[in-house]
Amino acid sequence: MLSEGFASGRLRASAVRGADALLDRLAGLPGMALGMATANLRRAAELRLRAAGLWDPLSRYPGAADGGGAKREVLARVIADLDLPPERIVFIGDNLNDVEAGSANGTHFIGFHWQEARRRRLSDNGARHVSGDHEETYRLIVRLLGLARRQGAA
Repeated sequence: MLSEGFASGRLRASAVRGADALLDRLAGLPGMALGMATANLRRAAELRLRAAGLWDPLSRYPGAADGGGAKREVLARVIADLDLPPERIVFIGDNLNDVEAGSANGTHFIGFHWQEARRRRLSDNGARHVSGDHEETYRLIVRLLGLARRQGAA
């Protein structure tokens, strides 16, 4: 069982470098809501994210595969829970199904991967914005949501 694997130390989860700082910075912005849309079952995602120290900031809107459907449907449920227009949402992903999910739901999308070839693949398949580090991800989010104009953010 996954929980036993993490508890025993047989399994480990590590966060992408800078993900914790990105979530902390975003959580500190007024009116910012954080969540996730994953193809994993919610409990599995929670266990992995807890082990990596990332669950708490994402736990309010935990879109997961439990409700069935493709990633686009998972993201649609999160958007409905957020009760925000899609243009006020930035979805970050590293797979082609993430690009499709963001496009299908009308959100901003940032393709993230530390490997240039993976970023190029995301870009070649429709990701207008790509990032290789979370400092850049933060700047893109601020720009896409117009936060710099509204509050003098970086």
